[in-house]
Amino acid sequence: MSALGIRVNFKPAKWPENLKNARAGKLQVWNLGSSAASPDGRPSFDRGATSHKGGQNLSRFSNKSFDELYRRIMVIPDGPERERLFYEGKRILTAYAPYKFHVHRILTDLAWPWVSGFRRPPYWLSWWQYVDIDTQRQAKEGK
Repeated sequence: MSALGIRVNFKPAKWPENLKNARAGKLQVWNLGSSAASPDGRPSFDRGATSHKGGQNLSRFSNKSFDELYRRIMVIPDGPERERLFYEGKRILTAYAPYKFHVHRILTDLAWPWVSGFRRPPYWLSWWQYVDIDTQRQAKEGK
């Protein structure tokens, strides 16, 4: 950056402090990850809604067209109209690019044959309460 004549000041901090600063609009650049927590796309749109500045909208993005779509998505049921609103909202977020998405997570799960009940849930990371061990099969096949 020095060769380009750009002065950079890095301020390392702990997660809670970085999040507080991001929500306050004090960070120009910050990387973080996210995962969908439900099959509905509305929570992901919180990141672009003006009403969520200081919360999930870390970029502090504000766009009247997007906000109108967001308000409508909140009240209409699933169906073609709501799907169209999601499509239009994604187009707005892509055009204005308040966030740069550059990674897609890939998960690989490995389990022993005697583990039963494991199934990777599509939207949340909570699966361990459904898992059990078949001790007879473990004794027969394992160590």
